[in-house]
Amino acid sequence: MYVMDTIVQWWRIVKVLRYAEGEDAKAVALEQVMEGIMLLEDAFAKCGKGKDFFGGDTIGYLDIALGSFLGWLRATEKMTDIKILNESQTPSLLGWAHNDLILMVAAALVAFVGVIQVINFGGEGDSRSVLDAFFFGKAQAEAVNDRVESAVWEFLSTLRRLQAEQQKQV
Repeated sequence: MYVMDTIVQWWRIVKVLRYAEGEDAKAVALEQVMEGIMLLEDAFAKCGKGKDFFGGDTIGYLDIALGSFLGWLRATEKMTDIKILNESQTPSLLGWAHNDLILMVAAALVAFVGVIQVINFGGEGDSRSVLDAFFFGKAQAEAVNDRVESAVWEFLSTLRRLQAEQQKQV
């Protein structure tokens, strides 16, 4: 319960950053967000022990719980023009976020489309068909992720432009 309470509390600060007005308010919120993200970076290093996920080699509950925030975190980065997950401060989390997002989208595609049954790569009951379906789903997920990221970026750019025009009129 403590972990989820901490994550929820941190997420509230991320929302403050997203809607902060003025450079001072943004700087204060960013400092608090980065304190929280550095705790997650440390937790990932301790829990993941150099592997791809918090649980090690395989995706676990914490990966799924934290992974559910990734879309919003990326949207916040786009809205604020601030890279919260970045190579210099959070290299482990940045790598984890990429792996986690790809796997979750791939799993959703596999489950939603029923790709294991639809694309019968290796025949009935063949374990290779599951593996092939996973990699097919992963490739699809990467393509979908690129398209979604482009669409979100375009939407946020348009939103920023409209907001700037609106502020000029006021």
